[in-house]
Amino acid sequence: MEKRQSYQQRLKIPIDGSDDIALYTADGLKVSDGFTRVVIGGRGPYVEFSTDQVALENIYIPKDKAYKMKNSQSYYHEYRTKDDCYVKVYFQMIGVQYADYRVGFWYADPELLFLSDNACIMGPLYKDDNKNTNKDAENETGSLFDDFYGE
Repeated sequence: MEKRQSYQQRLKIPIDGSDDIALYTADGLKVSDGFTRVVIGGRGPYVEFSTDQVALENIYIPKDKAYKMKNSQSYYHEYRTKDDCYVKVYFQMIGVQYADYRVGFWYADPELLFLSDNACIMGPLYKDDNKNTNKDAENETGSLFDDFYGE
């Protein structure tokens, strides 16, 4: 029988952070040296980084997002990794109601981050209890809302 797993069950990194775990894109470009925590909010999980943990030399502001740097009402400044993965890494500027994002910290989607051995830090949505194998993540159903609220 397949069992839907919570975000906490799917994470392959500690939710309360680590200074010793470097994170990478699928192409092996370093995103961070450690992370402060994983925030699970209304839009799903995000890995949180302090500025000193982010590999700033490996991200840039896309030209079409530069306008956010001048807008004082922008919730975040958007950066992308300097590889073909183009992973979004953003710097929080204003607090939000749907998650405990902290102003002055960086965030990225854990489904796009990998460990040094190229293992994704998020496991699949479903686990087959009978076979003790995981269902392919490509076959996921439901929304982030369903995942968060366990429906």
